[in-house]
Amino acid sequence: MKPALSAPLPLWTTPMAKLAAGLLRGMQRRGSVHALVENPYRTQPGLVPGEWLRPLCDLPLLRQEGRIDVPLYLVGNDLLHLHQLRYLRMVPGLLVLPDLDLEVLRRGLQAEIGGQSRLLYHGFEQGDDFAALLVSMSRGVVVATQDQAAHLRQSVPDVAVHVVPELLEDADTAGDRLWQIASELPSIEPAIRPEASDDLPSVTAVVIGYNSKDIVGPCLQTLLDQDYPNLEVVVVDNASKDGTADFIRENFPSIRLIASDENLGFAEGNNLVFRESQSKYIALLNQDAYAKRNWVTELVRCAELDDSIGSVGSKMLMDRCPTLINSTAIEINEAGWGWDRQVGEKDENPSPMPEEVFGGCGGAVMYRKSALDQVGGFDPAFFMYYEDTDLAWRLRLAGYTNLYAPMAVVRHDFHGDSGATPGRLYRRRFMSERNRWATLVKNLDWKTLRRVLPKIRKYDRGRLEWLQKAVADNHNPEFHGEIATIIKKAWRYNVVRLPQLLMRRRRTQKLRKVAPEIGRRFIVPGINEGGHQGDVESFHDRFSASRRQGIVMGESDDGCLGSGWHTLEKPPGAVSAYRWCKGRAWLYMEPAAGSTSVRCKLVSPLRHHAFQLYAESELLGEVSVTNEQQEYTFDLPVDLPRNELLEFTIECQTLNPKQEGMSGDIRDLGVIVFSVGVA
Repeated sequence: MKPALSAPLPLWTTPMAKLAAGLLRGMQRRGSVHALVENPYRTQPGLVPGEWLRPLCDLPLLRQEGRIDVPLYLVGNDLLHLHQLRYLRMVPGLLVLPDLDLEVLRRGLQAEIGGQSRLLYHGFEQGDDFAALLVSMSRGVVVATQDQAAHLRQSVPDVAVHVVPELLEDADTAGDRLWQIASELPSIEPAIRPEASDDLPSVTAVVIGYNSKDIVGPCLQTLLDQDYPNLEVVVVDNASKDGTADFIRENFPSIRLIASDENLGFAEGNNLVFRESQSKYIALLNQDAYAKRNWVTELVRCAELDDSIGSVGSKMLMDRCPTLINSTAIEINEAGWGWDRQVGEKDENPSPMPEEVFGGCGGAVMYRKSALDQVGGFDPAFFMYYEDTDLAWRLRLAGYTNLYAPMAVVRHDFHGDSGATPGRLYRRRFMSERNRWATLVKNLDWKTLRRVLPKIRKYDRGRLEWLQKAVADNHNPEFHGEIATIIKKAWRYNVVRLPQLLMRRRRTQKLRKVAPEIGRRFIVPGINEGGHQGDVESFHDRFSASRRQGIVMGESDDGCLGSGWHTLEKPPGAVSAYRWCKGRAWLYMEPAAGSTSVRCKLVSPLRHHAFQLYAESELLGEVSVTNEQQEYTFDLPVDLPRNELLEFTIECQTLNPKQEGMSGDIRDLGVIVFSVGVA
C-alpha cells in the first residue's frame, strides 16, 4: 500500500500537530508514508524523510501517477485545515476526525465562499452538519468514540465508519491501526473529481525576460505545471542579447512569446500584455521565481471574494533559505520609502486567511484586468522599481482593495543578483531614489504632501552630510561618494521634470474615489528610510547554513546567521567587530561529539537586558546582559543531537532608540554579540 497523511505538521507544538506526528510514527512502522503539508520547509526536522515530504498541492498528481493509493486527511476545528478541503473533495480518501465539532472551520469556509470563490470549493455550499458533509465526500472515516460513530452512521449511512479509541490516547498505536484500515479499503481508479473548470475565470500569467536564458526555464515550468485549468502563459522578452527568446521558442513552444526589439523595462513590458489581454486576471511572476502548483488557484480564490479587489499579492519565500520571507506585501511610509513587508523574517504565521495590505510585490502578484484598465496599468516612466508601489497606490485611490494571499506561495532567488556589478547596484539605487519621489508626488494628498516635503528635504540633507563626512573620514569613500551623488542626481532629475511629474500627478488624482484619510490608511508614519530588516543578504536557514562549531562576528559569521541580525559593525577604535541582534535572532551551529556547552560573548551598552538562548526550541538558560562585555556559558542537554546542524534562537529585551528619545535610530536593538561557539 502507498498511503499519504495530510496534516498540519509544521506547527508540531500544537496538540493536533503532535497527534499528526504520532500517527506518522505509527504508520511508518508498517512502511513508508507520504506526508502532505502546506509548506514542507516548516516541518519538524527528521520527522519525515525528504523524498516522502511533499506539498499538499501535489496530491492529485501523485494520485494520478499511482504513487499514492489512499490519502488520509487529519482534519480538526482550526482554520489551518481549510486548505485541505479542496483536495479532500478532489481526491477522496480516509477522513480522520478526532472531534466532530468543526464550527471554526465551517465558518472560515463560509467566509471564503461568500463570493464566487465557491467555484473552487464545489460541494461545500450546503449543510449545517459540517462533519457529516466531509464524511459524505470520503471513502471512509475514523473517529475516536462510539457516540461519534453512531452520529455519523445515522447522518451518512453509506460511508464506512471506524472507531479507533487510541486516536486521542496513543497516537503511535492509532497510526498502526490507520494503516490497517486504509489497506482494507476497496481499490478504486485514480480518478480526480474535477473542479467546475468551465466556470473558472481566465488568467494570463506574464514573465518579463531579460538575458535570462540560464535561469528562466524552471520559472516557466512551474507555470506550465499549475493546477489551474484556464491559464495562458506569456513571456515578454526585453531584447535579450543571450538568446533568451530562441531558448523559449525551442523549449517551451506552448508559451506565447512577445519578443520586443528594445528593452521596455518591467513597467512597459507588462503593459504590452495588460493592453491586449482578454483575461479576467493577469498574474506576474519574476523570471527567477518558482511558483507552487496551486499558486494561480490561490490567487484566484482570493480575488473572487469580491469585485472590489484590485490585486492579490503572494507569499514570496527566499529560494536559498525557504523558511525566510522575501515579501508578504509592499509597505510605504510618508517619505515614499517602499520596502517588502516582513523581508528577512521567519515564515511563522500559519494563517490561511487573506489580509488587506497596501499592495502586493510585483514579483508575484495578480491584478484584476478591469482595474488595470481603469487606473492605466504601470507608469512606463518608472521603467523598473517602485512601479508596483505606484500601481498599488493608484488602485487604492480608485477605491479598490489590495489583498495578500498567504497560501499563494512562490520561491524567489532573492540572493541571485547579490554579486551584481557595482554599476548595476548604483543604477538600481538611482532608479529607486528617483521613483520613490515620483510615487510620493503623484499619489499623496496635497495637504499631507505639503506637510512632509520640508521634513523629507531636511532628512535628505542630513543623509548627504553623513555621507560626505564618511567620505572625508575615508570610510569607503567610493561607495559613500557615489551614493551621495545618486541622491542629488535623483532630486535634480525630478525637479527638472517637475512639470511632467505634476501632469502625472493630475492624472493620478483624477482617479481618487476615496477620502485622503482612507487613502493614507496603509501609509506607515514617519520619513526615515524604511525597512530596517537587518542584514538580509547574509541570512540563512537550516537548508543553506554552513556547518561550524563557532561564530566570530566579522571572521566566521558568513553562512551561519539566520534572520534577526543587523549589519556588521566595527567603528574606528573598536577591538572586535560585532552585530546587534533584534528581539529574536537565529543562528546555526553543529556541536561536535563530546561538546557540552555554548559560550556567548555579549554586551548590552544601553541598558541591562534579559537574554535567553534556545537550541531547537529547548531553553538552555537565561542571563542578564550588562554594559560590560562578558562571556556567558550555557549547558547543552545530553539528549541534544551532536554532529548535526542545529538551530539556535536568541530572545532578548529590545528597545527603539528613537522612541526612547536617544536618537533618530528607529531600529529594534537587543544586545551586541561578538561571538557564539560550542565547546
